[in-house]
Amino acid sequence: MAGSDDKFPCNDSGSYNQNGTSNSSGGSETNEEMMHEESNISYEVLNETLDQINSHLDFLERQNDTLNSQLRELLESNRQARMELQKLPEKENYTTEDTSRG
Repeated sequence: MAGSDDKFPCNDSGSYNQNGTSNSSGGSETNEEMMHEESNISYEVLNETLDQINSHLDFLERQNDTLNSQLRELLESNRQARMELQKLPEKENYTTEDTSRG
């Protein structure tokens, strides 16, 4: 009887484990395995949530870049329009201002 049983010592309840430790805690390994599995599931859910947040942040960053480029284009067109108005002779500017006043 000492042959293969020496490899896995027996605990008080007569059950064996491969680590050489007893299972006398009444299923604590099962609880640990369940906790480990739950923790893995929690990490998976957390990873999925972080992936979704990352996708949303990427979308917002693209929108921000688009708005930024559109604002730069608007600023540049306003600068060009202002420079063109400044190039007009002063007399024409006064005439335009006088007619706009009523």
